[in-house]
Amino acid sequence: MRTLGLVVACAALLVTTAGQAVGTPLPPVGQEFELPLAVQGLTVVQDGVERTYDATGTWKVKVEANPDAPLTSVLLDTNGFRLDGRSTSGPGARTIAIRQDNTDTRSVLRLTQAFPPKFEQLMVMGFTTVFDQARSPLTMVTREPARLMATLTKFPPTGELFMLRNPVTLVDLNNPAATLATIPTFPTMVGVPA
Repeated sequence: MRTLGLVVACAALLVTTAGQAVGTPLPPVGQEFELPLAVQGLTVVQDGVERTYDATGTWKVKVEANPDAPLTSVLLDTNGFRLDGRSTSGPGARTIAIRQDNTDTRSVLRLTQAFPPKFEQLMVMGFTTVFDQARSPLTMVTREPARLMATLTKFPPTGELFMLRNPVTLVDLNNPAATLATIPTFPTMVGVPA
């Protein structure tokens, strides 16, 4: 019943032009955003050793229509994602670099309440991770995309904290069956605090 009420409320706000919804709190299709990222307490477990990293970077997205739920959600197509950081705990100082990979994944921004607006945003991200180690850099990729979620009152986010929904498994690109490391926590602040 709540879903039906949300759809009716959204439909009352909408005026469509050539199939594109206007007058809704959702960002317009085609709009692009470059959002700052700040991560404090990213944990990586490798060979039984846990290290914590802090990192900063950016996330570039373009808003796309969501054919599965065009009145209440949009897709966010990632056009660039990067993080660079340094270990804050664990043996030896190490750096970490995280970059978007070629995985065709899209994030979703879903309107859960029309007025006042509330959103649920799911960031879906496949990435390559490079650790600077004493011997040589170690490159790993995600076996499955990371999924981070937050509840928002507007988009773009203004410093909201996105939390990891599933631990991330890191593998060798040439041997994805073998787990090399895991990321159990990935707390990510997205956007500039208001």
